[in-house]
Amino acid sequence: MPPISRRILNWFLSVVLMAIVAGFASSRDFYLGSIQSPYFAASLAGVAIIYACIRQKIELFQIVGVAAILWGVEYTIAGTRASGIFLIVPTIALFGLAALLLLGLRAIWTGGEEQCLLLYAFVPSLAFAASDWYASDMLAITEHLHPKVYDFYLFSYDASLVVQPATKLAQLFVLHPWFRISSMIVYVGLALPIALVYGLKLKRDGRKALPVMYAFLATGPIGVLFYNLLPALGPAHVFGSAFPFHLPSYVQAARLVPDVVAYPGPRNAIPSLHMGWMLLAWWNSKGLPILWRVVVMYFLVFTVFATLGTGEHYLVDLIVAFPFALLLQALCRTSLPLGSKRRLIPLAVALLTIVVWMALLVFAYRLFWLSTAIPWIAAILTVGGSIILHRWLTSEAVTRVGEPDAP
Repeated sequence: MPPISRRILNWFLSVVLMAIVAGFASSRDFYLGSIQSPYFAASLAGVAIIYACIRQKIELFQIVGVAAILWGVEYTIAGTRASGIFLIVPTIALFGLAALLLLGLRAIWTGGEEQCLLLYAFVPSLAFAASDWYASDMLAITEHLHPKVYDFYLFSYDASLVVQPATKLAQLFVLHPWFRISSMIVYVGLALPIALVYGLKLKRDGRKALPVMYAFLATGPIGVLFYNLLPALGPAHVFGSAFPFHLPSYVQAARLVPDVVAYPGPRNAIPSLHMGWMLLAWWNSKGLPILWRVVVMYFLVFTVFATLGTGEHYLVDLIVAFPFALLLQALCRTSLPLGSKRRLIPLAVALLTIVVWMALLVFAYRLFWLSTAIPWIAAILTVGGSIILHRWLTSEAVTRVGEPDAP
């Protein structure tokens, strides 16, 4: 393309991008949406983290400057004359929007390898934020398709463990507000360690980091498919005020005959996508500086606390999240041929494990009550087997002549 034509195209794309960003900043729907979904604000804030990972730190001041301009637009037009969360959360979203704008503009006006790196940051960031924006619509469709939920089947498994970690953690949440608040910050900030891992991998590995983001992006849509197989809400939604101090005891639960019941709410219990995302973040943080691995581990541990303590998930949701994360890792391990045993076996075993768990929970739930050892053994085998298969999947060893090493 002639230089003049290229320059005209660059200016056109730049104006379009700036107009779109300004439109979002001046949109009251965007303002209200970021308040109603702090997860969305966090996903946009993750863009700033990716930006910081691949660019010079001094450029963060540019993000602050652009965010201040966008904040002025939002304050004047969208109506952010408020305090507390009604001001803080949209402001966080605007920092991410500013980073997205600068990433896009730099990608437009640069070339060569630098442009590729910026596009690898810009396009996935945009896709991740968009998927978060439309997540509630996908869950609403699932609720419409499945008015009844299988929560009592999931609760039956948790109760068969005798000791119910979800109930104990939820009680700690009520008794210790500091524990609840610190866990909820991690729960809402789900996108931050995801962005950190991808940004650091992108800085180090360039294009080879893309499969990591493929797995992150595929988690939501594939997770929704499983939500339609076994729709459930979480104990806090089903038991209401009885949660967490007045749930059925072990003896009472043993006599429980589970049934599907109609309850309103998002069907996003099994598998736990929060746990799946954090497992992917932890697994893919291998090889990164120890400081950042500690940060990711912190998010992983407190995600366990939050998913159970809030009553949004049963323990079995987190157990099934392990083969679910393995499935995604194998599905997106594009450095290995799909027919490779090192990729195909973990993928097939993970998918089979998820389906078997869902079938057992509904059609053979009494199996877990035959002995207190059975549900624990099933959980240990699932978690341990997923970890072992993941290590094999991501190992550097070549399983046969001609098969390429994993990155």
